[in-house]
Amino acid sequence: MTKSTLEVLARDSGDALEDALHALQRAAHHASDDAHAALADAATTLTKAAKTLAEEVKTQAPKGVKTATDAAKAHPVTTAAVITATAAVLSALIAYRRRQAD
Repeated sequence: MTKSTLEVLARDSGDALEDALHALQRAAHHASDDAHAALADAATTLTKAAKTLAEEVKTQAPKGVKTATDAAKAHPVTTAAVITATAAVLSALIAYRRRQAD
């Protein structure tokens, strides 16, 4: 995914989650019979935000994969170096965890 795509995704999902937060805040202020309805509204808003985010990720993920593939093809030596470094870091973390367990 490009930086601008990620920024748009973050902004849109942030807006949806902010709506859910406001609904939850309203629910917290209603400690009476309306609390159940307010919490139901908050849950609905949060569910909609999650669905929106999931749909956006579904549409944007293929673009990110294509971008990553194109970059890997254009820079094979750099790609190999990144993979080697990642493997080295993971190996070091696994060795560290094993030493901690003993």
